[in-house]
Amino acid sequence: MERNYLIIGKDDVSLIDFNSVLQTSLETLRYSIDGNKTIIKWNGETPEFVSSIVYKEGPYLQEEIIDILKTSNWTSQEI
Repeated sequence: MERNYLIIGKDDVSLIDFNSVLQTSLETLRYSIDGNKTIIKWNGETPEFVSSIVYKEGPYLQEEIIDILKTSNWTSQEI
C-alpha cells in the first residue's frame, strides 16, 4: 500500500481526522521551521477530509517528502 504525504497550513490542522491519518494527535504533527505548515500522512486512498483543507501542497510520495524535509524550511541548518 502506497504511503502519501500532504503539506497543509497550520490554520487547517483543526480539520484533520486523526482516524484517517497515521499521526495520532496534534502533538504528533511535524511543523516547518516557521511553524506555518505541517505534514500529514496516510496509506492508500486520500482521506475525505482533505478536500476541505484550504492550503495544501501535494500529495507527495515518501521519496519526494524526504527531499522536501531536507530543505531549510523544514530542517534547521544551524550547527
